[in-house]
Amino acid sequence: MSDKISIIGAGLAGLNAAKLARAKGYEVEIFERTNQLGGLAVYADLHFGYKTSNYNIHTPQIINILDGQGRCLVLGERITDKLGNPHPDEQKYQQFMQKLHKYGQLWAHITHHPSPNLRGESAGNLLRLAGFALRARLMGKADLRHLMKIMLGNIYDVMKDEIADDLLASLPMVWAVLGSRLSPMMAGTVMTFLNRASGPLGLIDDNSLITYWQKFITQQNIKIHYNQNITAIITEHQRVVGLQTADGQTHPTQNIISTIGVKPLINLVGPQYFNPELNRRANKFRAAPNMGWASGRISQPAQTPGRIYIVNYGSLGLERGYDAYLAGQLPQQLPIIVTIHGQDAQVKYMYSPENATLPQIAQALQASLNIMARDVGLVVDIDNIITPAQLVGQFGQAHWHHGDMTLDQSLFTRPFFDFSHHATTIKGLYIGGAEAHPGGDTSGLSGQLAFQALDRGTDAQ
Repeated sequence: MSDKISIIGAGLAGLNAAKLARAKGYEVEIFERTNQLGGLAVYADLHFGYKTSNYNIHTPQIINILDGQGRCLVLGERITDKLGNPHPDEQKYQQFMQKLHKYGQLWAHITHHPSPNLRGESAGNLLRLAGFALRARLMGKADLRHLMKIMLGNIYDVMKDEIADDLLASLPMVWAVLGSRLSPMMAGTVMTFLNRASGPLGLIDDNSLITYWQKFITQQNIKIHYNQNITAIITEHQRVVGLQTADGQTHPTQNIISTIGVKPLINLVGPQYFNPELNRRANKFRAAPNMGWASGRISQPAQTPGRIYIVNYGSLGLERGYDAYLAGQLPQQLPIIVTIHGQDAQVKYMYSPENATLPQIAQALQASLNIMARDVGLVVDIDNIITPAQLVGQFGQAHWHHGDMTLDQSLFTRPFFDFSHHATTIKGLYIGGAEAHPGGDTSGLSGQLAFQALDRGTDAQ
């Protein structure tokens, strides 16, 4: 195998693949269509100094969640209302969340490794699955039955069965659907929550996501081509031999890890090089954008402490937002997540269709910010809004996970059966973006698994 690897996309998955490849002695070059690295994470790390954990559910931090009707819960070491009165379900909620995080650690043995292979497993993977089964058995029969029960359900029913207060119950629902085109009542949302509860990969040891990778690229002398659109992947006899960039140059390579999404990748190779059934599956892979970002400055601090402020309008507010999105409309009550860093604020807004215009988004966003100002006193003056359509123009797609995290697009069906183990039917071509197992977020796991498949010489079956 050639010792050179070309990586398409300098997002977290591509960068993680580059790190592991360099550690194994491979020569690495990266092609990035924008003028910066980080991919969509640049909008999750708007200000250098943000920590990797500031939107990770298992890291202690003070969160304010608002229902839009005047109620606010403050979640930190304690759970209180905005006046500091303890919540009656505090202990029950914390105990249940500890149990879900324990399930998440077990689930990590699935998400941090290749998905199960229904066409035959190697001895190593069989041992890993046996280890997973043993760990599950050691949890005890009661916990194992409970885990199997909730995995078949949805995060809405799971939380409503445990916690009477809708606003408190709705916080895990936010983490379960964030970045995916899901509603809390959909099957598979417990799995997406456990994906986040399983924790990050642990390769990031610096305070800032983007600055960490900037240092790494420099220290490792990795060649990165900025502002380079890939126009074609060149193959001979179903084997990668190079790629072509928009400036007309051809770059010889025998190994490519792509992180740009499965449909754009097939177009770069040419649909004619794949069988019709595979093309059909690729075209059916659901990956419509659903989120946008904004940034601003704080002109009035909050009356309640916090690092994150969520206006989600309760569990039914999330459902209404999802229903509006499916109808191609912007929700009248736009769920938002505001992260504070000094005097700066970063805003994620959910369930925005790609056809939503900037004025529409600005109006809906301001309405939710006004509720936050009214109920906790935090005033944020927005100075920049990034729409889903703008993200598509910048990155070619704007889905946090490059594809819905639904049951039929997960594990051995992600992105679809033939490509579920990162190798493709073109030798030397691997998929390592968020469209591959186990999905997106900030871990870069899909890039790791793609590199491991390449390093092993895995072929699509």
